[in-house]
Amino acid sequence: MLKKLLLFSAAAFFYLQPYAQNTGKLTWGDIEKRSRYMPSLATVMNGSGTDVISLGFIFQNRGMTPVLSRFDEKLNQLYEKELFASDKNINFNTIFNLNGNIVMFTKQYDKDEKFTTLQATQIDQTTLGVTNTKEVGKFDAISKRNQAGITVKPSPDKNYVMVMANAPYNKNENEKYFISVWDNKMNKAWEKMITLPYADKFVVVDEFRVSNEGEVYVMCKHYDKEVNRERIRENGESIPSYKYKFFIYGKDDARPREHTLDFQNKFVHDVSLEFNTDGNITMLGLYKNKYNSYISGSFMAIFDKNTKLITMKRMQEFSFDGILAMVKKDGNASLKTDDPGLYTRFRIMGTNKRNDGSVDLLTELNYEYIVRTYNSSTHSYSEYPVYVAEDIVVINYKKDGNVVYTRVPKAQKQAYMDHNISFKWMNQGNNLVLFYNDSKKNLNRDLEKGVRSWGNESNTEFVMAVVNDKGELQRQSLFSNKGMGVIAKIPSCESVSPNTLVIYAEKMHRLARTRCQLGCLRFD
Repeated sequence: MLKKLLLFSAAAFFYLQPYAQNTGKLTWGDIEKRSRYMPSLATVMNGSGTDVISLGFIFQNRGMTPVLSRFDEKLNQLYEKELFASDKNINFNTIFNLNGNIVMFTKQYDKDEKFTTLQATQIDQTTLGVTNTKEVGKFDAISKRNQAGITVKPSPDKNYVMVMANAPYNKNENEKYFISVWDNKMNKAWEKMITLPYADKFVVVDEFRVSNEGEVYVMCKHYDKEVNRERIRENGESIPSYKYKFFIYGKDDARPREHTLDFQNKFVHDVSLEFNTDGNITMLGLYKNKYNSYISGSFMAIFDKNTKLITMKRMQEFSFDGILAMVKKDGNASLKTDDPGLYTRFRIMGTNKRNDGSVDLLTELNYEYIVRTYNSSTHSYSEYPVYVAEDIVVINYKKDGNVVYTRVPKAQKQAYMDHNISFKWMNQGNNLVLFYNDSKKNLNRDLEKGVRSWGNESNTEFVMAVVNDKGELQRQSLFSNKGMGVIAKIPSCESVSPNTLVIYAEKMHRLARTRCQLGCLRFD
């Protein structure tokens, strides 16, 4: 099959803003026409050297068979291997390359004993053979539909991985979680059942994260006024009824280290952590001035591990005639004088560290809703989900304390599945690079104008949007989804190295076999 090699230059695109940018080199592998016995790709990751590893699944007999494939840097398939037989009681959880050790986590439900087992399968990244399988947790379950919630997350440097399972809810007992931390060879570093020092009904946990040192951070709202509502009145003012806290658990800690972040009576909308190479921790997030208001602004705080102090470095409201006016063009912000802000469906998608030391907070208007239809012939109702992903707002915190905002306009909507919406990102020097699908009309549209719906996803372009250190936006099409005959599947696209993005694209056909293709975008 013919390989396609696309070399991009500034002259080839008329979408560019006037600043120089390395646009990279895009190489395509062969187009495959997938039969029912070929794996449907789920994710990609880096392999040994410049190899790329993909994980797909064959679904049959009400179960799934995971299939790993190894490709060279030119996307020639070198090897493919099925890992184990399909079983309807085995469910895939996640897979990581932990610094050269590929580990796949699966859950298995035992209906007779009523428990869920989490297993870690280690895989050789060259032969794709299973080298070891071990049980990393066994948790009580009420039924197949009511099992323990299990979360598996790696540390930023991939030297540790955390397994967390929550105990069944009981409002009269303190919040309980089982946590274990493993190194990248799947040797257990520590485990313990942790009990937050407050009753279940007065704690809302937002996030669990594991640091590069193997410590676990639990971020939560503690309703210290012992009420189950967001606000109370105090001295005639409406203030939050909770304190925002995080707890640090380590191997040798008999009790967690507890820290409180002072939000100056603001209401927390969303928070994320960025672990720094110096051991300190950056906390970034969004806040509201009123409990039922729009999102009023953003903040950045630093936790110093040496002094054990939290410093609020920046808490800044969104500018009425700046970022809010721009997002308002797309109908996603309010300019009411008594309540300006971003719509509350904006949420944090991640963070990014640039080479100049600045930090990006990446937010997107992202939600789903259910459509219910009535069939008059059968007198029955049916439901299906609709997924929406619209504007991206990039909040860049400079080392000198300044904040730069960038709006990336888009309007994506997809029924039944969310395979082609939202975005992925990577860092390139002092630039943030975003990847998503959008229509050519939006790509050509003046940024001073409001965005339009992307229309039919089959007619879209795969867009690379670059935000430079001044917050300026440059957009260009890397390829036409219509022209390629496949559509970029955004959740399956992945940055496999600091300068390489692997793109997975496919197009399903009702009467023909699904077309699928891998691409690799490399920057110098």
